[in-house]
Amino acid sequence: MAALFGTAAILPTSRIPTPGNLYEHLKSCWTWYEAKDIQSALPVRRGDIVSREEDSCTVLSDSHRDLLRLNPAAARIWELCNGRRSVEGIALGVMERYDVAPRTCVNDVVLTLMEFRRKGLISC
Repeated sequence: MAALFGTAAILPTSRIPTPGNLYEHLKSCWTWYEAKDIQSALPVRRGDIVSREEDSCTVLSDSHRDLLRLNPAAARIWELCNGRRSVEGIALGVMERYDVAPRTCVNDVVLTLMEFRRKGLISC
């Protein structure tokens, strides 16, 4: 248990925050909660985002500009964000196409979905 700003809080870490590492500690707590939230969601793509294939990547864009370039694995995750699949379902869809260990795949899917959400490309 750690005392932050006069309020006791149980935080998901074994490292006790100090004034020197408080920012990193709070950032890791936020990331942990964000990942937990995504793991229980059914991510869905924003309707106004279109994707197009280019040389070795997929480009996501809205009506004004290009937003993000995706490698093939991230593009597959993007395709599977249809509001009907959980993180595990998306990971299974990725594993159908790529030879990757299940645990690694789920972790990569969560990290990719976190990035999509931070950029406002999906809702969960």
